[in-house]
Amino acid sequence: MPAFIVLLIIAVAVCYFVGGKKCGICGNGGELKQLPDAFRGIAHAHRPFNNKTSDYYCSSCAPKVAEQEKLVMVARNHDPVQTWPATYKGRIPVVAGSEQPRVHSDWYKEKKVAKGQLLLTCVYLFDRANAVKDIEFDRKTDSEGNYQFTVWRASGIPCKVQ
Repeated sequence: MPAFIVLLIIAVAVCYFVGGKKCGICGNGGELKQLPDAFRGIAHAHRPFNNKTSDYYCSSCAPKVAEQEKLVMVARNHDPVQTWPATYKGRIPVVAGSEQPRVHSDWYKEKKVAKGQLLLTCVYLFDRANAVKDIEFDRKTDSEGNYQFTVWRASGIPCKVQ
């Protein structure tokens, strides 16, 4: 008899932890869908619903997700963004009052990928931005087992130029 009770407790625990998927936005259950892959191009700190508790959303949150996905796709199809490194000494024709707070990408093994994510994130966050100035790269050493490698993070100031 005690073995049956132990099995019953284990079965209840498994059902509770495995079967308890909920919407990461509102916490409701029901029919769930996975959040779109389109959000992965945005720096994690600025992704839509980045404080979520799961990668799923319910039908009542679908309009919010669709709206954010549309904004991400608009950012992806944005005109090319002009860039200036932090070492640039010339004049940049920035529209007065258009500078935004510095934005950072996630850490990547390649500088180009970090810069690409920075540009997409800037356009997603500030739809009027058509340039990023003072671009800098931070680097650090990361490792996987005995293999050590350099990872890069890009940062810059989104702005609008004439």
